[in-house]
Amino acid sequence: MKRKILLAGLFVVTAILIVFISDYNTNYGYSYSAGVVGATGSPADGGTTCDISGCHSSYSLGTKTGWITSNIPAAGYIAGQQYLITCTATYTGRSKFGFNAGVSAGTIASSDATTQISSNEVTHKSSSTAGTNGRSWNFYWTAPTTGSSVTFYAAFNCANGNNAVSGDYIYTSTLTVHVQTTGIADLSKNNSSVQLFPNPVSDKLTISYNNNQDEFVSISLYSIDGKKIMDVVSENEQAGIHTQNISVKNNFAKGLYFLRITQGDNSSIQKIIIQ
Repeated sequence: MKRKILLAGLFVVTAILIVFISDYNTNYGYSYSAGVVGATGSPADGGTTCDISGCHSSYSLGTKTGWITSNIPAAGYIAGQQYLITCTATYTGRSKFGFNAGVSAGTIASSDATTQISSNEVTHKSSSTAGTNGRSWNFYWTAPTTGSSVTFYAAFNCANGNNAVSGDYIYTSTLTVHVQTTGIADLSKNNSSVQLFPNPVSDKLTISYNNNQDEFVSISLYSIDGKKIMDVVSENEQAGIHTQNISVKNNFAKGLYFLRITQGDNSSIQKIIIQ
């Protein structure tokens, strides 16, 4: 009887181990499919990325420029304002991508359901890893109230989709922005609640603004030498949030432009870079 019980117990333990090992081998490749934090490659993360030994270490860590972009004006960010940050990974022939991003100052928040936030870092969700030759994710960043230069850090995984840690390429990218010392406050009679995105722009520029009351609104685009290029809007508008769009693709030469916005007695001038 004791031998039967011992053998039965050994069988149960062996079965549990087999299930555990099978589950481990099956799901190890998915262990970070729902996102990972603490691997942005930033100094705060100790330079850690997912290319560490035992993780995605088939190839040497690479670096990319331009994989982090934003609608922060070329003149710099304004303290306390919110901006849209975009992280993009590209690799021809790959269909699975992931990322983890952080920032040296300011606050990060999700802009849609494709990302998640933890410890002021942003990462993908398991539902937002698929892409044909690339994948982009957006999130919001609120600039700090004090400071000068701020750096964004991100690590990207261009995976081969074999459900394992082998054969994946890991890259890092950074973006450094500076606080605006000259810009709206210096160029404006009064500040207006106007947001431009994306900026720099290559396709379509969206202008979003809020009228505190029913008032006359004028928005005009000027070249760098002060010549008026076009009137975007010139009419009486109701109170509330309004948006206007300018199609710049194939319509304007690349370079620096100015947008003059007048809302009643308030006016502002903002810089636009067409690329």
